Amino acid sequence: MNIIKSIIHSLAKLRLKLYEYNFFKTYSFNIPVISIGNISMGGTGKTPMVAWIVDQLLFLNKKPCVITRGYNRKSNKMIMINNNKYNHYTLDEVGDEPFYLLKEYPNISMVVGNNKMAAINLAINKLDIDVIVLDDGFQSLYIKRDLDVVMININDCNIIDRENFSALNRADVVIFKPCDRSLGDYYKKLNKMNNKKILKMVAKALFSIEDGHNVNNIKKIGATVAVCGIGDSASFKKALINNNIMIGEFLSYGDHHNYTIDDMKFIYNKMKESNCQTIITTTKDFYKLNALNKKNKKIVVLKMKFDFLNTVEYGYAKKDELVTLLAATIGKYV
Repeated sequence: MNIIKSIIHSLAKLRLKLYEYNFFKTYSFNIPVISIGNISMGGTGKTPMVAWIVDQLLFLNKKPCVITRGYNRKSNKMIMINNNKYNHYTLDEVGDEPFYLLKEYPNISMVVGNNKMAAINLAINKLDIDVIVLDDGFQSLYIKRDLDVVMININDCNIIDRENFSALNRADVVIFKPCDRSLGDYYKKLNKMNNKKILKMVAKALFSIEDGHNVNNIKKIGATVAVCGIGDSASFKKALINNNIMIGEFLSYGDHHNYTIDDMKFIYNKMKESNCQTIITTTKDFYKLNALNKKNKKIVVLKMKFDFLNTVEYGYAKKDELVTLLAATIGKYV
């Protein structure tokens, strides 16, 4: 594993050098591009951060367009969504995370496609937008980003890194996903970063139960079968425990798992075995599970949003600083 990681990191450094010495071209656009990315494979909280950025942009009366690949979707065609027409497209066409974002923000624009350059150009030329929110754009060196936000999960020792930790020095904002380690451990990691201009922040998770329930009365439902197909299943389980949600059975699948009828039968069997009447899952998994829920079992969602810890004494930035930076980035194009 260490040899493979070393090869991946070496190739990433070589690729970066080729861009720095102009062997490869970088493209810029006439509207701001805000990237939410990471240096690892999944499980860092990019989707909640994309939602947070969209919230802020809408508050600033901007018209954002999310550009995303729609990982593990069952279609290769480029899809452009605008004017509250998200219901014209299925989860299989756009992917689980884009589908959730469109349900959460039905009035935003989105282009789902494997070619990010083509998707951005299509959005600018065809949609009434004034900001691009680029999902998973930190390694897209061919695209000039006006703001690079990078999410980090140091709680998962098994996560596969795309780049070395030093790559964070080219970011504008580095946000550590909520985890159990002490602030001292965060601080040691952050001190390894040479770029003092980077906003360094720690996210905190705000949980709620969707479907008319809340964390306080979810206990009335009794034990649940917890199901997830995300990059960091341990964080989902920990969140359930921390919110006093009873887990009769915990079922974890691969990231962006496309559930099947057989999967649903297995979940039903586990519900019966553990005497559970409710399934609890993530926002990313809900729509896929609900489409297969032929027995009409109750499915509730542990919904997570990001806020930020106010830990100035450790050298972290406050949320207001990120809001100000975001507004300044947008303001350059006014």
